Amino acid sequence: MTDLFATIFELMSLYSKDLGEHLRGFNMRCKAYDAGAFYNTIGLVILFVSFLASFLYYKGLDMPRYTSIGKWSMVGIVTGLLPFLWSFLKVSSDITNKMYCKELQITNGDTWGFAFTVLFYYLILYFIFALLFKSVSNNHRKIPF
Repeated sequence: MTDLFATIFELMSLYSKDLGEHLRGFNMRCKAYDAGAFYNTIGLVILFVSFLASFLYYKGLDMPRYTSIGKWSMVGIVTGLLPFLWSFLKVSSDITNKMYCKELQITNGDTWGFAFTVLFYYLILYFIFALLFKSVSNNHRKIPF
């Protein structure tokens, strides 16, 4: 499953291959991939959070006063900040604490690139789940379109 998430995340190329190796679980001794793959964790988190956010919008906020593209977008962006910030803080913490193989060249720009990649995929999943959930809503059937 690590390879699946890694391939999907690395399609955008907003961060270095060295950070990708770290996220695959390349250990601090620079010998093996046994440090725990963060790709799996963040991939499952964005799946869960985007599913939950869509479900809550289409069922929990299923009232006429929330029926607008603006409110739908706000829910998506605000809930998207959770995986964005978590991924940024996790990678930033690893860099600050030197918790990666010293042969890898990882920069702060890589941290931002990965966080924006997470946000991008989160918003795609939020949109896909919205298309699935809008049919079960009484008031939001025409949101996002």
